[in-house]
Amino acid sequence: MALWLRERGVSRFVAHVRPDHRASAGIARSLGMEPSGEVHDGEELWTTAPDVERRHCRR
Repeated sequence: MALWLRERGVSRFVAHVRPDHRASAGIARSLGMEPSGEVHDGEELWTTAPDVERRHCRR
């Protein structure tokens, strides 16, 4: 799905991950996301880093 979205111009992904949910964090990390340090309603905001966005756009 992420590749399909990138091929259509989407470059930024965002996820809200519970700190104790390692599987969700692993998926977010595999998509190039990093934790931002922001927490909303007990969930940490993860987002793609600018350098990852550029690397995926070159493919």
